[in-house]
Order: sequence, then structure tokens, then C-alpha cells
Amino acid sequence: MKSSKYIAFAALVLVTSSAHAGDSASAFKALFSAIAQVAAQQQAGHGGGRHGGHEDGYHEGGYQQAGYYEEGPVIYNISGSWGMRSGKVNRFQKSYDGYYVIPVGRGKGVHYVEIGENLYQDANSSGTYEVVDRDYMVWRSNDKRNLVIELFRQ
Repeated sequence: MKSSKYIAFAALVLVTSSAHAGDSASAFKALFSAIAQVAAQQQAGHGGGRHGGHEDGYHEGGYQQAGYYEEGPVIYNISGSWGMRSGKVNRFQKSYDGYYVIPVGRGKGVHYVEIGENLYQDANSSGTYEVVDRDYMVWRSNDKRNLVIELFRQ
């Protein structure tokens, strides 16, 4: 950046000295050549600093050494109360290998074991919870009735 300031200053000195001498054509020629030189240096400085140096971690092959990793699936924490469209509520409590699901005011709870990513099944395989996102899940019966119940986080 300092060199571009010096070149601009030198161009200004050349223009003013040439103008005093009465040769305005050479003054403009000197001015335009100085401006072109400054522009070329700045463009080379921006391009060289971005791709020529190693301060960004950029190498010929790209950003291979930048700590690249693959992102795995998101496993949602579903602890808390979940409501159905009918107004019924289930409460989920985390256990060592899944969740204990307690229907609020409607009987005793059932233990659901994790069988996959965001997928939980009860011990006798009568139903499966599939967590779609952090605020929505679906319960499906594993029998010929094939019931589907949507639950929403409260």
C-alpha cells in the first residue's frame, strides 16, 4: 500500500512539473501511466495475497488441510411434553437406552428403546416413534391397524 502512495505522489509531481514546463501532453501521458501502474500493483497485491500466500491455509490442491469433517445425523433430545391433535399429552423421560413415555392422566408408562437414529420402539414391538425434527414426531403402530399419530412439542 505504501508503494502505491509513493507512485501516486510521484505521478502528481511529474504532472505538476510538466504542466509548469508547458508540455501538457506529456503530463497527461505520465499521469495515465502512473495510474495504470498503481492499478496493476494493487490488483497483483490483492490476487497475490489471497492465493499466493499461505496465510489463509490455501494450497495448490485447495483447502485440504483446513480440518474438513463429515457431519453426522442430528439426534434430537425429545425429553419433555408432547401433545397430540386430540389434546392428549405424553411426557418423555430419558433413560439409559431410550425413553420412558408416560401418557399424562391415561395409564402407565411404556419404555421405548432406541433402534435407530431418532427411532424408538417399545419392548413388545407394538409401536414406534420416529422423530422428524426437534418439534415434530410420528408414532406408528406395528400391527395390521397401522395407526399413525402425530405429536408436537409443547
